[in-house]
Amino acid sequence: MKEAKKYLYIQDLQVQIVEACLLDKKPPKRKRPLTDDPRRISSTIAKVPPPPTAQLVKEKKLRFGKNVQPQTQDSTDASDSP
Repeated sequence: MKEAKKYLYIQDLQVQIVEACLLDKKPPKRKRPLTDDPRRISSTIAKVPPPPTAQLVKEKKLRFGKNVQPQTQDSTDASDSP
């Protein structure tokens, strides 16, 4: 026959926990903000702000400093002929 659980030790554990908290000489731990909290991460790691998109389009620059050469019809036609 199965016996119901009594959990008689729970009350003793609770008393020991409360006594340990009352007799502890250290102050309770305070909540500290996490150092890797996503709200504290900068939106960019660059030291200077990025240029506006309109300026990049006007100058035809890529992010890594390579200039985009505009393709003309003549340069594509010359490469097609043998």
